[in-house]
Amino acid sequence: MINHEDIFQAIQREDWGFLTSVLHKNSKDIITDTLLSQAAKTFVSEFLRQIDKYPEDKLEITQNLETLWLLDKGRFYRLTDEELKIVTCQIVKRKRDKIIEAYNFAKEYPDELICKEVIELHEKNNTTKNSTFSISKNFSDRNERSFRC
Repeated sequence: MINHEDIFQAIQREDWGFLTSVLHKNSKDIITDTLLSQAAKTFVSEFLRQIDKYPEDKLEITQNLETLWLLDKGRFYRLTDEELKIVTCQIVKRKRDKIIEAYNFAKEYPDELICKEVIELHEKNNTTKNSTFSISKNFSDRNERSFRC
């Protein structure tokens, strides 16, 4: 069993990786252990309150966000609706350079500004790719016909 003091010290140290790991490993105990439940809520609240101070390219932060998202989706630890929206939008924001991954998260909150931007960019890229494919396919078909004798 995890020492509750270790959790609160990790919150002070901003050791988010340790804390997401604790949530995952102790997810069944959170429901019955009120101190662990309170520590988990404090962690999530503090992590999300401070999330914007971390650079978007800090991989560890993105991984912690994804772990929280997975914990919620797997029903190991339930985030509030607002927390889940923040987590998801932060993942989208931090994965903009991986447009397909960002798009898959963005679909959950299509009315949020960052999600709208990613969805539009993804759709624009797909339209461009499909247009390019059509043009090259038509060109290929014409060339194929011209070589037939």
